[in-house]
Amino acid sequence: MYSIEAGDQVHTLNLTVPGKGYVVGLYDGNDTSSQVNTFMYATEKTDNGAARVYFMVPQGDAGRVYVVNHKNEVIASQNLSTGNFIDIRPGFFDNAEYLLYYGKDCEGTTCPRKLPFMARMGSATVLHVNDNSMEGDYHQLNHKKITRSFQVRPNTVSIAWVLPQYIVITLGEVLLSVTGLEFAYSQSAPNMKSVLQALWLLTVFMGNVIDMGISGTHIIPEPATEFFFYALLMVLTMGIFIFLAIRYTYVEEEVEEAQPMQVKERIPAEDTTC
Repeated sequence: MYSIEAGDQVHTLNLTVPGKGYVVGLYDGNDTSSQVNTFMYATEKTDNGAARVYFMVPQGDAGRVYVVNHKNEVIASQNLSTGNFIDIRPGFFDNAEYLLYYGKDCEGTTCPRKLPFMARMGSATVLHVNDNSMEGDYHQLNHKKITRSFQVRPNTVSIAWVLPQYIVITLGEVLLSVTGLEFAYSQSAPNMKSVLQALWLLTVFMGNVIDMGISGTHIIPEPATEFFFYALLMVLTMGIFIFLAIRYTYVEEEVEEAQPMQVKERIPAEDTTC
């Protein structure tokens, strides 16, 4: 626990919360006094690749901020106060450049101030509005009045790298699922074929349960460690399959010889008429 004192203000920061951080804003007042604002933010990536914008303002209520796309449409809005945020998620083929209009007693593009913003996937940006009483847009304001800082860096790896992974996973699923079902069908007794195929599909269900139990409960906090753990489970499973396959005796299917069709010779009835 840490404390920040500025005049009669005391802010307590708890730096032991996992996945959380603090943004601290220090402002100089007109009477040579200092003002401190703080808020907690998530250090993890945003959901669905959205770009998150946090706001830091000296006053409690600085009006409202509006997100306007390249079509001059308002897609989101939020109260302009410390700690509030907006998630911006462009469409797949949309332009990632936006304008943030903000101010008091205004709506949408009628607000007197605006700020250009580039929505970068997975990023978290803090917008510091040092003096909300200024007129004009971002290009006319002094750079000390409005500043931006990245708290979470944007994604730098292209999402196209997902395609080869999906191809490999799909091939593995096809090869394993088809051969497994065929094995369960061919090696089972005639009256147990459906049961063994259902048991094979049950193994898929149990794998999903293990996945949900680990990922859903966050037992392993680090994603990299979690994926290495899954890889270790797959190696152990492969070892068990190889051990069983070496000692397995296959059941040979008996091929019944086709019996020749018996052709009955039709004997015509004797003609008893005279």
